[in-house]
Amino acid sequence: MPSDFQKYISSVLKSLPADAAELSLRSVAVGCKNKEDGTFLAQMLEKRPLVSLELSCGFFNSEGLKAFSTALPKMKNLMSLDISVNGLGEKDAALLAEILPATKIRKLVLKGNSFEGNNASALFKVLPQTEIRSLVLGHNALGSKGTASLAEGLCGSKVKFLDMTATHLTDESASILAKALPHTFVRKLNLGTNEITASGAAELAKALPDTNIESFAVYGNAVGNGGLKALSEVLPRTKITDLNLFNCSFSDEGGKNLLIALQHPDCRVSKIHLGLFHSADGKKTESLSSLLTSMLQKAAEANKDKEKILKAERDAALNKDFEEIGASLKTAPCEEMSGFDYLMRAAHCGRLPDVMTSLAEQGRILPAEVFFRPDNRGDTLL
Repeated sequence: MPSDFQKYISSVLKSLPADAAELSLRSVAVGCKNKEDGTFLAQMLEKRPLVSLELSCGFFNSEGLKAFSTALPKMKNLMSLDISVNGLGEKDAALLAEILPATKIRKLVLKGNSFEGNNASALFKVLPQTEIRSLVLGHNALGSKGTASLAEGLCGSKVKFLDMTATHLTDESASILAKALPHTFVRKLNLGTNEITASGAAELAKALPDTNIESFAVYGNAVGNGGLKALSEVLPRTKITDLNLFNCSFSDEGGKNLLIALQHPDCRVSKIHLGLFHSADGKKTESLSSLLTSMLQKAAEANKDKEKILKAERDAALNKDFEEIGASLKTAPCEEMSGFDYLMRAAHCGRLPDVMTSLAEQGRILPAEVFFRPDNRGDTLL
């Protein structure tokens, strides 16, 4: 006799096209709470060509997730998995650590679970063995212990987008993360709504010039004028183009340092987020004047022109590579075309299929590991 959950899933999938690439189920009336239902869900989904799967907000408990997880390695098209707000904890992290290296999942969303301290260390440890590029951990109480285990796992991983919103980060956490970031491929970092102050911001600032970070968010942290000064001093030496400083408790004193940084010829920040929350009584704490806010926004706008020039230069280089690689397809020796740098150039300019065809014609098939090897920015051929 089918359970209520099994009836519900059967009904949902009956109305879902067989070739559907996405499935999102959240806050369902009946969740996957036992082995039988988890096994049923696995059997129903493992052969579907899903690319994105969301099963969140009370959908699973640990028993249901464990039974369902056997399907994940069999879902060869699955690239994005969202299992947020399911109360997952240490044993679930260990389960995911066993399963994820056998999948092709690139985006993993775990926000709002019960990963506290270092109880997700097993999962973080295997990050270098996975294909994960985007990791969303917001609203888990990681703190300094969790940050330490995460920082270790990030080194050697392919993670480019890291969301640590509201994860109880302190200045100690910021210092731990700062030491790891130059050894990662992270390009987009969200540290919003935490407990980072000026000293933590200063530690992060020291590391930023040695990272690939292009988008940096510290909104909702009391970085203050001191923290903003430290960040401003390094901005021209970073790759940051998008900077979120909303509700960061600084005034014109810190804003003036930021304005100087934005006007530096090498500064690339072209998108900036400013402003301040109102307090409960409707009053504001220390904040920027409207005049300086306007000047900062205009300075960032002016940097957009520099970014347009840089983009035009990059596009021109890609077009040149496209033509050069196209011309060499019939003449380049197999050894040259099989080189990682050559293949990466071909991938960036859209010529990789042509190169693969040419190599196949010469009887050369590349090993699978070549396609998942990251370059110095964390990009892979696929």
